Amino acid sequence: MNMYGLIRCHFYRWLILRHVNQRPVSFASVRQSPWSFWSIALCWMFLAFFRFSPMPNKPIAWDTLGYYLPLASTFVHHDPFLTDKSWLVQLNEREQLTGTLYQITASPKGEDMYFFFFGWSYCYAPFFAVGHALADWLGYPADGFSLPYTMALMIGGLIYLAVGLWYWRKILLLYFDDRVVALTLFIIVLGTNFVNHTSIDNLSTVNVLTMLMALMIWNTIRWYSDGSGKHLVGILGVWIVMTLIKPSETLVCLIPLLWQFRLREPRTWFGAFQRAFAQPKALLIGCLVAVILLLPQLGYWYAMTGRIFFDSYQNPGVGLDWTSPHIVDVLFSFRKGWMVYTPLMALAIIGWIYYYREHQRMATVLGVCFLVFFYVVASWSEWWYGGGFSQRTLIPSYVILSLGLAALITHFQHFRMVSRAVLAAVLVLGLMLNQFQWWQFKMGILDPYRTTSAYYKAVWMKTEAPPGADALKLVHRNFTADLQFDSSHYTQIDLSRVVSNQYDTAWQSSEWSKEKTFSMDAVTNKDHLWLESEVEMECQCTPDEAPLLVYFVKHKGVYGYRATALEPTDSMGIYSGKFLYMTPEMRNYEDVIGTHIWNRKGIRFRLKEWNIRAYQPDSPWSER
Repeated sequence: MNMYGLIRCHFYRWLILRHVNQRPVSFASVRQSPWSFWSIALCWMFLAFFRFSPMPNKPIAWDTLGYYLPLASTFVHHDPFLTDKSWLVQLNEREQLTGTLYQITASPKGEDMYFFFFGWSYCYAPFFAVGHALADWLGYPADGFSLPYTMALMIGGLIYLAVGLWYWRKILLLYFDDRVVALTLFIIVLGTNFVNHTSIDNLSTVNVLTMLMALMIWNTIRWYSDGSGKHLVGILGVWIVMTLIKPSETLVCLIPLLWQFRLREPRTWFGAFQRAFAQPKALLIGCLVAVILLLPQLGYWYAMTGRIFFDSYQNPGVGLDWTSPHIVDVLFSFRKGWMVYTPLMALAIIGWIYYYREHQRMATVLGVCFLVFFYVVASWSEWWYGGGFSQRTLIPSYVILSLGLAALITHFQHFRMVSRAVLAAVLVLGLMLNQFQWWQFKMGILDPYRTTSAYYKAVWMKTEAPPGADALKLVHRNFTADLQFDSSHYTQIDLSRVVSNQYDTAWQSSEWSKEKTFSMDAVTNKDHLWLESEVEMECQCTPDEAPLLVYFVKHKGVYGYRATALEPTDSMGIYSGKFLYMTPEMRNYEDVIGTHIWNRKGIRFRLKEWNIRAYQPDSPWSER
């Protein structure tokens, strides 16, 4: 490199350091940063507009309903332990808030109990109280779901959004120029799936978790920079609330724990604990706050199960599969791929290179934390996370990743006009693509559950789905037992090598008959099968005593369970039935799929016929 090139290189490095490697600024200087302030104000107004235009239909539904149940059950129905769920069953039948009541699980004693933790209820309790107070006064039903409740909760969500954006902005202003921060926040808020889950879906946990992530990082920075005990209290309080909203979020404690960790410096390995114990008063207050927050949850578990700690996420069909993460699916699948529907976040990942060059220690800590969070997200068996837009569970990590995007923008500021124009074009086009795909999502053109590569290409940049495009989607699952089988696009497959249609024709009275089982991996490479079981039996019983025909899937427990009663025929004592079953979303394609006869009353019966047939889809996009 010649002398001119060397001088120019050092000049650009000085410019970058001047803007990027600032010391933490005071509150007064943050207040004097108008570009970023007006950027978050504009973003907040956009999101508030999207929240109420049009007025949402049934905002308290699906997962949100589960998080909300402790408030409604305790303060409206005066039943904190959910001893009677009949009100919820009737409400769901009337309003169709959820396909099944998966929001309720069973205690070891078989009693109904809340599936989700109490953290979300803590956050929305003040706004629930406002809605509860206003309902009677305004003449609305005080049922927990009328307009005053939903309006109060949605306004509460917007308040949490404002707090989150404010502290997110403060974090970025510690290291970047005001205009860079303004552009970074504007791009992430409106150019990613953040816009969906903090506007029309602002009652979901993502909104609150993003705010809490910003508070965690802000308190960590301030605790290590000025040693104030109030920031230690803030760290402990935020950590407990995030854990009580979503158990996997407990890993956010890695941020303060690793902040000064250096692998080659053993004295830093326990630095966070040493710093905390050096502030006994703040540590005591923080622990007291944590205990106060934990007590209702621990007390509820103890009352319902006899245990202080209880894992209510006991669904064998979903869970963490640490050894088989869905990394490629999470990133690139057309069903919910992060890089497909939120491509601008790729720039934040690339920008981490520039951020690392200027802030090696902080970049290493936060980079490691993000990779851990990402691995947990990818390890969840239901990696598409319901009906959200793109990968919603990664949104709280945008607070971390925004540092990379800001570093990239800062780096390009000092390039030639052509390079800056290219980056600007990419940012604008990415933002426009996100807004258009979000509009397609809201209009139902992009399916939240069933999009395939073929369907995505068919609706690319279109304002309506072309005729016949629906056939390109994944199989339809309507979350109920009411499924219709159209055999025209299916082929029967041979199960004889993995399951026998032979059965015992002798009279028996055992509770369970012999099972017929197999694994999907043994018979097909498709993502689902239709099974048809045909049974005829003889028994001297009434219809309510007749055995049931059952389907199930086993993965360290049973999921996808369905049963049907056999109906009496014209002949005396003869019962028969044909039961169709579609395999559920498989947690693992090696899981055991089975069917058996459940003799629940223990009566004597004799099987006359029991055949099982399987049908696999013909469509190539059903291959896994």
